[in-house]
Amino acid sequence: MKIMIFICGEGLGHTSRCLALGKELLAAGHEIKFGAYGYSN
Repeated sequence: MKIMIFICGEGLGHTSRCLALGKELLAAGHEIKFGAYGYSN
């Protein structure tokens, strides 16, 4: 499955959680893309 994860926010808390989720999905064989803005970028 192709999955796009957008990270919105000013801190790195959201980013670290989304990266952990992305790693698990990638390990399960999914195609992962990320999008971000602000300090999350």
